[in-house]
Amino acid sequence: MTQRLLVVVLAACTVLSGLPSVMAAEPAARSNDGSDPTKTQVTGTRSPPSNAMETISLVDIQRHFTAEQQAHIAWVEGVLRHMLTIKPGMTRKQLLEVFTTEGGLSNRLHRTYVSIECPDFKVDVEFEAVGPSAPDRNMGESDQDRITKISTPYLAFWYAG
Repeated sequence: MTQRLLVVVLAACTVLSGLPSVMAAEPAARSNDGSDPTKTQVTGTRSPPSNAMETISLVDIQRHFTAEQQAHIAWVEGVLRHMLTIKPGMTRKQLLEVFTTEGGLSNRLHRTYVSIECPDFKVDVEFEAVGPSAPDRNMGESDQDRITKISTPYLAFWYAG
């Protein structure tokens, strides 16, 4: 989980740093030869484009970032970790401690939420109606509604309009 989160953080920060895009990353297979467990198999493109699979160290990737960029990566990681505290079974009230509504088309059972720390970080959430308005499933959201499904956090532009 931590390594996948780091890959998401690095991918999110790639745009800001000007580093090559990372298309896919999976932990390298562990072997009995004492190889470095921080190595990750990365498939990506560089200039000039290459389709070759290569092994690089996450430490090597981090060396390319300035101190300011590393601070930004740490902030992004903190926001993502905060977002990942929300799980199915929790209530809408608990969700609203970490997220706020985005607007747009939604109903009581499905809505897109944005992080209160950065509106470009989003999740799609499905609910089970609970509470006094439960029989009329599409009317009046309740703080007691239960999360049945929450998407993986994703990046998308926030539009104020």
